[in-house]
Amino acid sequence: MSYTLFESVQPAEKIERTDVPWSELVERIRNAPTYIDKAHCPLISLSEYGGNFSDKGCIRHAANVIRIFGVEFDYDLEMMPLSIAQQRLQSANITSILYTSPSHKPDHPRWRVLLPLSESALPAQRAEYVGRVNRLLGGIASRESFTLSQSFYIGRVAGAEYEVGESHGRFIDQAAELEPLYFVGKHQDGESKVDRTTDDELRSAFQRGEDRYQAMLKLSSRWAARGLDIGGIESALYALFGDSDAHNKDGIDLRKRVPGMAASAVKKYGETRRSTATEPTESENPAPPDEKPDLRRLVKWADLLGAPPDREWVIPFWLPAGHVTLLTGRAGIGKTMLTQHIAAALAHGSHYIEPLQPRRVLMWAGEDDVNELWRRQLGINSYLERSLADLTDRFFLHSYSGMDITLAAPVFGALQPTGMLMELREQVADYKVELVILDNIARLFGGSENDRHAVTTFIAWVQGACAPAAVLLLGHPAKAAGSEFSGSTAWEGAVRARLYLSDRPPDAPAGDEETVDPSVRYLSRRKANYSELDLRKITIQEGVWRPATPEPKPISRRSGEFVKDIVRRAVERLASRGLHGNSSTRSDEYLPRLAKQFSLLDSTSEKIFAGAMRELILAGELMSIEVGKYPNRSPKMGLVLMPK
Repeated sequence: MSYTLFESVQPAEKIERTDVPWSELVERIRNAPTYIDKAHCPLISLSEYGGNFSDKGCIRHAANVIRIFGVEFDYDLEMMPLSIAQQRLQSANITSILYTSPSHKPDHPRWRVLLPLSESALPAQRAEYVGRVNRLLGGIASRESFTLSQSFYIGRVAGAEYEVGESHGRFIDQAAELEPLYFVGKHQDGESKVDRTTDDELRSAFQRGEDRYQAMLKLSSRWAARGLDIGGIESALYALFGDSDAHNKDGIDLRKRVPGMAASAVKKYGETRRSTATEPTESENPAPPDEKPDLRRLVKWADLLGAPPDREWVIPFWLPAGHVTLLTGRAGIGKTMLTQHIAAALAHGSHYIEPLQPRRVLMWAGEDDVNELWRRQLGINSYLERSLADLTDRFFLHSYSGMDITLAAPVFGALQPTGMLMELREQVADYKVELVILDNIARLFGGSENDRHAVTTFIAWVQGACAPAAVLLLGHPAKAAGSEFSGSTAWEGAVRARLYLSDRPPDAPAGDEETVDPSVRYLSRRKANYSELDLRKITIQEGVWRPATPEPKPISRRSGEFVKDIVRRAVERLASRGLHGNSSTRSDEYLPRLAKQFSLLDSTSEKIFAGAMRELILAGELMSIEVGKYPNRSPKMGLVLMPK
């Protein structure tokens, strides 16, 4: 397991302990050193934290939790001895370590429990596991036990009695029969009582029409205490209604109460509110209920005079900049290998599939370990005739083999982003990359692949987290014959381009598998919103993937350098008249359109002219530079010939 230590309540630094045996942590607690007072003790959290700071400069806060490896349970009611808690945990066969708090006294017991998980989990799951412990121990948890980013002191304090206990068995995440019991109200006031109704009981009461408003209040407060934000609570509350009537017995439309109820729940019970002195102030304070975010992104036509900027490509005509492209192919076909080639070629600015400009690339490898990626990269760089050192600060490769890298997963019925999505956003910003390769959907998306709304929301979140970089998202097809991607057609609709990697040409009839050449792959553009469909044949030689040079298409006798000369002459003649075309197909000053208007196509077609123009742009002979100003003083871009 892994855990994090802090030296203070509002730390600016963290001490990470990774891949530590549970027995080692148990011994650390049993043989804890003695400190002068509580303030000198370190604090522990069984979670992994990112590098994001709150507005108070604190690294320990809810939004910074990436994943959890266990849960912490705090008891300070000074009634139940530690030995009783130990007996109850052992009776349920739950693995744990119990130890007394610095303020513990024999006649006023205070103690804590640390419970490991069988595998790392999403931060949103923590409250459920704490709730299971709370149910087992009789609903005695303090509110701090349910605080996602809460950490607790470990160590002996001089002059205080120190007691340790253990229980053995299964992990708390494996005890699915324990219905979570969540904290409601402040136990310190001596009056608030624990609400022992389960979430399912509240949902059932709501569906039966029994005091629906109170059921909504209780559920929203619980969800807020578990770390769900306003938007997530709103989604979960709306989901309660389904197709049923939203009015209560008094004729009030309860849907109208949802936004205010969600905001109030977060304010009262959410992690962002201020609590005890041991809890850091969170940076994400909810907006007051009367404040509405600006959701109108009106296009202001008066600001869009002149031609729009040229479309940008990471790989010309294959990977549009700023958008998500989906690359699919059956398991084992070599998607990771191909994208590793692409990433290295982009980092070097080498020719691969198309002529490439140098780009900074981030890749998350979700299935291959460092050694496997290393072995592959040696062959790739040998093919590109570059050293591995040349990739430094150009190609940022992360191996997440064996780790949870879920970016979005359902929480109480509503899809929610995870801490890893924030980590992805931070990496994109820190590395200043222009392409992000994510391998693969099965590791990244925790929702249903058949849920259209969940799929499109996930794609939007990934694109937003990686903006302005392009994203290449890897996925597998369904089992059905002829399938090229899995799940809802939203995967196809939500992305701007889809590539398909196979061992036979696309649309070729399925034949005898023995006739398939194992050393050949075909990369095809199966969806291309901004370009034509295309195909590249790739030959595999000693682990190196070599794309074949595409054969020229027989579009016309007047091709090659002959057509390029027509483009060059057209650019020069237009420039002599003070005109400069551009490469934007929607512009009135699109170069092929201007050439046709002034009879400069020389009997060739606009399509052939446009193809030659693109070749000159890729070769750097035609460049888009500022050629003037529009009336609103914004720069006017145009294509000009560069001196050879």
